[in-house]
Amino acid sequence: MTKVEKVLESVLEGYASFLRERMLAPLRHQPYLVRWVQEFLLFAEQHRGYTFWYSGDSTPISRKG
Repeated sequence: MTKVEKVLESVLEGYASFLRERMLAPLRHQPYLVRWVQEFLLFAEQHRGYTFWYSGDSTPISRKG
């Protein structure tokens, strides 16, 4: 397991604990929320250096910067 994978696993475990301890989502939804956060973090890692925002018509725009 690489260092990045270990850090990601640690962050996701912390997020899962956060959801569980504070009862922020039903137990059956929590695995999906953790997976969505994982997908977002992996996406963000692949697109480092980009900023994302939405135009007035809700069309995503990205810009290297």
